[in-house]
Amino acid sequence: MTTMQFRTNIATLCGINAAVTAEILWEQLNEQMADRTTEEHYGYDWCRCSQVMITVISYYCLSEHMVKDAVKELIKRNIIRKDCFNNSKFDRTNWYTFTEYGVRLMMEGEEL
Repeated sequence: MTTMQFRTNIATLCGINAAVTAEILWEQLNEQMADRTTEEHYGYDWCRCSQVMITVISYYCLSEHMVKDAVKELIKRNIIRKDCFNNSKFDRTNWYTFTEYGVRLMMEGEEL
């Protein structure tokens, strides 16, 4: 069984759900950068990730509602940014990136 990991500094600032969500987005961003599937907008690399995908990656420990609230908290705390860069107006999948502050927190944070 795989355990969910997260940064303790993010958990202290935003709660465990936000910390787990941030960890998943961080991993997705790094994987998509390695696969060269990120897109650059506004000087940042963005990864595409749905709330359902985050729920599945969390082994269903987080509901879609929990993910939505966690994303709102991460945005409010200026850790991540969210936008939509899809070509189809019917595709509502969000794109995420980390702010400079968010990158620093992820780099300095201790994984638990």
